[in-house]
Amino acid sequence: MGKMTDRCKLCGNNESSLIQVGARHAQEAEIRCCNTCELVFLSPQPSQDELELYYANRYREEYLEPPVAERHRNDLDEAYLRVQRLLPRLRPETRLLEVGSGSGAFLYAVRPYVREVMGVEPDAASRSWLKQTLGLNMLEKIPQAGSGQEAFDLVVSFHVLEHILDPVEVLGKLKKMLKPGGELIVEVPNVADALVGVYRVPSYRQFYYQTAHLYYFSKQTLALALEKAGY
Repeated sequence: MGKMTDRCKLCGNNESSLIQVGARHAQEAEIRCCNTCELVFLSPQPSQDELELYYANRYREEYLEPPVAERHRNDLDEAYLRVQRLLPRLRPETRLLEVGSGSGAFLYAVRPYVREVMGVEPDAASRSWLKQTLGLNMLEKIPQAGSGQEAFDLVVSFHVLEHILDPVEVLGKLKKMLKPGGELIVEVPNVADALVGVYRVPSYRQFYYQTAHLYYFSKQTLALALEKAGY
């Protein structure tokens, strides 16, 4: 059954179908799928102010995340694996920007392979630790075009896009950060996960869908988001 909703951030359609009621940390939330482009999203969507307040106050607490130093240690193994996968793209002259640096594990792991790294991290406590302890160049927000921070050879973002209210807008901003011929690497959870869509395991679906994730991308909808952003 269709339902009138806010316009889809990808295709502009305002009708969607209900997939599930209830998500991690929000039993009343709805998971819906756009009837046109099949983007899966959380409903209702928060406002930008609500989202910023959530990440400033409740997010780390709600997910029982440890202090940033402990998260950094825990994240290093995965960070080194990501660096290994990206080695063919890394050069001594590479300028690299990571959006959503979290514990800084990836920037720490990749720094020896490139000329310069910079990170964007909205969480103030994490950002301060990354600057003071790891000596990383950190920003609170994606820099505006014309700020002098453009011209990156590589922009990466791991498990961040699904948290953002307007992913197409953010992807467009990142495009302006790239040098001609530069590359964007994006990693998101896959809504085509067999446990979610094929076997439909109830306990896993209740874990997979969560209030912190506003969107759930497939290969097709992620490609559409990139196309809409001008890639």
